[in-house]
Formats: sequence, C-alpha cells, structure tokens
Amino acid sequence: MLWMEACRSLMKSRNNWELALSVHESQLAANIGVWAETANTWMPGYFTAEIGARRSLGAGGTLAFVMTNGQETLAVFEDGYNLNEETPSKTIWLGGRMFVPNPAMNPILVFQNAGPGIFSSIKVDNLRLWQTTPR
Repeated sequence: MLWMEACRSLMKSRNNWELALSVHESQLAANIGVWAETANTWMPGYFTAEIGARRSLGAGGTLAFVMTNGQETLAVFEDGYNLNEETPSKTIWLGGRMFVPNPAMNPILVFQNAGPGIFSSIKVDNLRLWQTTPR
C-alpha cells in the first residue's frame, strides 16, 4: 500500500483544525481542492480515499467527494442530513480504478457542499488517500 502523507490531514499543520464548507441561501456551493502530487505515478491503479465530515450549522446540502485527473473521475455524494453535528465525524469513502494518467494534470481531490437556497456548513478533516491492490 502506498500512502499519501502530504494529504493525510487537511489541517495537520494548523493544530488539526477542521475546514468548514459553508453555504448561505444566496450561494450555490463552497468547495476546496487538494492536489495529490505523486498519484499520477501510481496509474493505472486502484485508489481508496476517505474524509471525515460532520454538519456544523444549518441543514441540508449535499457533500460531493471527487477525485479527478481531467481524464477520469471518481465521485461519491452524501446527503447533508445524514451528517450529524457530533464528533466523531462520519467517514465518507471513495474508491475505484483510474486507468489513464494525465501528464498535464495530477489528480485533485475536491470536496463541495452545495444546494440551492440552503444554509449549511459541513466541516471536513483527516483526508487519506492510498493505492490499493484488488483481491
């Protein structure tokens, strides 16, 4: 198993704070992207990623967790109502195979909280990405 130490925690360098993705009624989305700089060397390969997520304010919204290199995309969506306000955070998993490396773009992991006319804040932290071997 190869490990992406650079992506192990979104906020490790800042005392392990969570990152809030907040959306107000007049906005459509809040998002953040994290580059996986060495993941292109792992392709083709099977990938598994996880992120902790919890609702901090409001209700609703949809959390999108996506990995793309511009050629291929892996994605999972979580209804904001399924996230509680308590800690520990709910672990959201993403996985699949990426066949085609893109020399023009390293993979990026993107997290987005979105929805029309909602007031919602989702906190994310503890991102992990690794290459796995199929059984």
